[in-house]
This record gives sequence, structure tokens and C-alpha cells, in this order.
Amino acid sequence: MIAQLIGEIFCTTFMNNSFLEPQMNTICHKAYILQTLNYSLTDSLIAITIIHSLPKTYSTLKTILLSTPEDKLSFNMIINHILVEEKSQQSQSTFQTTFIAHLRKRKRKAQDKKKGGQEKGADRKPKSGKCAYCKKKGYYKAKCRNIKHDLEEKGEGGSKKKPAKALHAKIARVESDNGNEHIYLFMAQIL
Repeated sequence: MIAQLIGEIFCTTFMNNSFLEPQMNTICHKAYILQTLNYSLTDSLIAITIIHSLPKTYSTLKTILLSTPEDKLSFNMIINHILVEEKSQQSQSTFQTTFIAHLRKRKRKAQDKKKGGQEKGADRKPKSGKCAYCKKKGYYKAKCRNIKHDLEEKGEGGSKKKPAKALHAKIARVESDNGNEHIYLFMAQIL
């Protein structure tokens, strides 16, 4: 039984398609069972095992955590860093999915125009109103291209949003104070 538990602890590889916290808890539970059988594992050994069990998408965090001195590693510190990274990757994935969906919608509209189809409402007659900004007839200030163009040139916004750039780099900084070591992760984006 002890050999089987040790094998399961040290040969585990976490999967990306489910949350990491329950997977880490499984390793901790097995380590606890070993402890009740008078075969305890050190906190840093469990932490290193968890680091080595991380999926490939966590390679940067893995490198950073493995560069931490073994006597400074603790289970709680590792868990906190992994959960922060997991949340970061999930929010980044959500943003990318939203951005892709938005691009597909724009692409579809462009294809419809190329095929000769008209967007909804394109067959209606122009409005008889007059723009308060450029004084042209047929639309109102809210639909005025000139005001949008002028605002974009001034850097005051407009309707066009620039997509966020892809993640470019992750930087780590390790600081020590009062015997505690802190690892700070910084994510830089291309501007």
C-alpha cells in the first residue's frame, strides 16, 4: 500500500482540462495517508512533487518555482502561486475566446458585403436629420464618421477599439524578508 501511494504521488501529471486545486488536493490527501501510516513526506518534497506534476502550459511558473531554494519551498506558497497562474491563464483564455468571436462576426459582415448582400437596414431611406457636428444631411451626430475620426486622432477614443496584444514575457523577482521568501511574477504585454 505504501509503495502504491508513493508511486501515485510522484508519478502524477496534472491535466489542463480540469481545475488544478482538486488535483493538488489529491496529492496532499495521499501524503496525509502516508503520514498516518508513519511514513511522512516533508513539506518541500510535496511542493516539489506538485511543481513537477504541472502541465506544460505552466512551464514558466515551473521554472521560477524550481529556482527557489528547497528550504524556502512550502506547500502553501506553491498552491498560492499555482492558483494565481491558473486564474491568469483562464482570464486570458476567456479574453482570447471573446476576441475571436468578435473577429468572426466582423469577418462574416465583410463577407456578406462582398457577396452583394446588404446589412440589415441598408435598404431603408436615409434619415432626413442633419448632423450637429459636420452639418451634413442624412444622419445624426451619433453616426457621424467625421467626429469619430477626429476623436481617434486626438486619442480620445472613438468606436474602434484596438485589440490587446498577446502576452509577451513573464518576469520573476525573488525577495527575502525576515526569513520569508516572496516570488513576484510580472506579465508584460507588447504595446
